[in-house]
Amino acid sequence: NKKINSVSDNFLLINKLKKILTSRNIMETITWSFLDKSVNDDFNQFDKSIIIENPISSDLNCLRSSLIPNLLNVIKKNNKKDIKNISIFELGPVFFGNEPGDQSDVLTVIRSGFKYEKSWIEKNREFDLFDIKADLISCLKTIGFNHHIFKQKNENVGYFHPGKSGCFYLGHDKIADLGEIHPNIL
Repeated sequence: NKKINSVSDNFLLINKLKKILTSRNIMETITWSFLDKSVNDDFNQFDKSIIIENPISSDLNCLRSSLIPNLLNVIKKNNKKDIKNISIFELGPVFFGNEPGDQSDVLTVIRSGFKYEKSWIEKNREFDLFDIKADLISCLKTIGFNHHIFKQKNENVGYFHPGKSGCFYLGHDKIADLGEIHPNIL
């Protein structure tokens, strides 16, 4: 019975997160769990890439270790169609091993372009790190955390811009990385 409650609690938590993000004008997207190994290597924080022996396509030959590359691809495809202001999120699995259960569900939010779509009230500006930080704090508040108990550090993950990134810790556990994508990757 306790297992059922934890599954139910998890479902309610996920629904709360999705509702708060959509209320902040961020659209949900679902992408493949597969990725090109060369792209995955740029975003891999684990020891190795999980190669697929019989991939459905040569450019989908490993399991993703990050949601970011597929979301950047969504933005790239929309930019080619002249859709420039995009805010998307995905809540899905990333893989760090070959065994069942060697995966974690991760929430990733990406904002690109300008914050406002032609507004006479607000001055237009590009999305920045502080918009993502506000999204993170809103998510934490929604699921019942006081954001003041988290430690903010200036650690850098390799795919983020070194001067425009950071992370949040709860005790000794890192709960979030945030930042601007490194120009070399863009």
